[in-house]
Amino acid sequence: MLHRHDHAAPGVRGCIRIGQVVLYHVEEMRQWLRHRALAAIKTSQAVSADTAAWLGTQTPSLHDRFARVGLATPRADAAAKEVTLDAFVREYIEGRAKLRPNTIRNLQQSRRIVAKHFGKNRKIAGIGVGDADAYREGIIASYSPVTVAREVKRARQFFKAAVRRGLIASNPFADVKGGSQVNSAKNFFVTRETAAAVLDACPDNEWRLIFSLSRFGDCAAR
Repeated sequence: MLHRHDHAAPGVRGCIRIGQVVLYHVEEMRQWLRHRALAAIKTSQAVSADTAAWLGTQTPSLHDRFARVGLATPRADAAAKEVTLDAFVREYIEGRAKLRPNTIRNLQQSRRIVAKHFGKNRKIAGIGVGDADAYREGIIASYSPVTVAREVKRARQFFKAAVRRGLIASNPFADVKGGSQVNSAKNFFVTRETAAAVLDACPDNEWRLIFSLSRFGDCAAR
């Protein structure tokens, strides 16, 4: 455990737990704290290039501990870990103002579905492949297969944007199969008897021609 006592700034004190490391590494950290980082803080100057380079060699968790007590600048990836999924998706949709209103409305609906499942305060960096699989299984109980396929596709779209933004390293939805977005349950075969009834109901020959081509055109081509 290393203690920071900044006598130039009364009341500012920090404690850094470094875990189990070899003794010479502890002494190296102690010297850095005393002669480099604290000196820079006392003089309100940036740390030197070699000190910044030394910081860059530390593990992300140890660097975060230095940052929490004011001895280093938080890394960009540390800030990214605090971004919630709902906040990111909201910003993503707002940034696509050129989309048609209906498309934006559909994306907002998908945002609400995602937020309902994961929770509005869920950090996007903490969502993994298992969570993505659970999301698909979770919405199967509430939505039709077509809707499930569409929502998985949109979730994949949201996380792909997060990867491009540098918030996460990979897309947890990349290999999640949503299924077909074609609802075959709505298919209906028009029999010849039904076609004859439709032809009788057509108001004129033009309509009869249009219907006949749509119903029998493909059959004639064969």
